[in-house]
Amino acid sequence: MKTSAEILAHRESQILSQATSLVFKEIDGGPHLRAHLFLPQEDAGEPGARRPAALFFYSAGWNTGSPTHFAPQAMHLAERGVVSILIELRQHSTHGTGPAEAVADACSAFRWVRHHADRLAVDPGKVAGIAAYSAGLVLLAAAMSPSLVPEESDPPGTCGAPNLLALFNPVVEVDKTITGYPLFHGREIRSLSPMNHIRKGLPPMLFFHGTADRLASFAATEKFVSKMRWKRNDCTLIPFQGRDQGFYAFNFDPEAYEGTLYELDQFMVGQGYLPPAREGESARLISVM
Repeated sequence: MKTSAEILAHRESQILSQATSLVFKEIDGGPHLRAHLFLPQEDAGEPGARRPAALFFYSAGWNTGSPTHFAPQAMHLAERGVVSILIELRQHSTHGTGPAEAVADACSAFRWVRHHADRLAVDPGKVAGIAAYSAGLVLLAAAMSPSLVPEESDPPGTCGAPNLLALFNPVVEVDKTITGYPLFHGREIRSLSPMNHIRKGLPPMLFFHGTADRLASFAATEKFVSKMRWKRNDCTLIPFQGRDQGFYAFNFDPEAYEGTLYELDQFMVGQGYLPPAREGESARLISVM
């Protein structure tokens, strides 16, 4: 009988077999990092047009995380004409690294996509980031932290920040209550905490957060969004009452999955990343909020 880990590995392999997988970052002494691309069909949009891209990230406590976590959402956006990419990050369990290295990897991924914009037919000014839980902090830090510098292996002259963010139950503040806090060292506690870097002119952001989340504080996200809006940033929070971690996952709560997918689709339509959906093309809105 197969173990749960073997079943999960087989499922992940099946999903990734449908993607085009490329190494975007070589890592000394550890597995290289790959980008798994789901490309739009030829009839999804104007022939030869530059398309928006969406990079998906997931991490649990900066220790583990499967790149297939957002595969259903990535496939949906690919059907809508978005170059959808599942991004691997260094994790403590596989590379012995922490949050700072994961943030560097996210920035490297955005630079890699923009460097290969011609090859991927991507609009470098429309590169969105989508993340959950600990990877939410990774994505926010990539967008907000003023102290980040490119790594030597990164393509020169490219931007390592997202133009648009959608976040699910993210960690928005570094304090001793969060899982993985011991992985932060010295100045990282302040430099990587998104709450410390709220200012005018940040990219548009959409937050989904379960009000009963036991790992990522809903109250902290409320505070973060309020401060963002006070600085006149485009920032929206959609709370899901009584929901805990993972409520948006397709195989966990199909109704919440469809509700969040609809709102994500509408958000990207409103920001000019997607055309309005044709009848039957987008997920239907379910009254779960």
